[in-house]
Amino acid sequence: MRMGWREYARHRGVTLRAVQKAIESGRIVLDENKKIDAAQADKDWVLNTDISRVGMTEAASPQVPQDLFTPVEPPACKHGSDDDAPRSDDLEEYRKNRAIRERFNAMLQAAEGKRVEGE
Repeated sequence: MRMGWREYARHRGVTLRAVQKAIESGRIVLDENKKIDAAQADKDWVLNTDISRVGMTEAASPQVPQDLFTPVEPPACKHGSDDDAPRSDDLEEYRKNRAIRERFNAMLQAAEGKRVEGE
């Protein structure tokens, strides 16, 4: 669906200025009529956003497409050996830290939801 800039800002739950900055930086693109394709822009927004620079409200935005979050494996780690395969303890450590991060993000989203609802 094609949207104007203000309409897309309401759709994302962000300010118009945030949309303008995303366009200026190339994180999302406009069509030939200077409109925003909401479905593509939602994906681009998530993929091109540096999460460390995002405010709490935007990070907890309910419009984030859940299908974008697929499990990923870490790159192969080399520890002075010729074997390119990651060590099993490296994978286990990665998975443990990933689970901690995902749990923390879920708690942040739940807290933001309660704050928005006024609890």
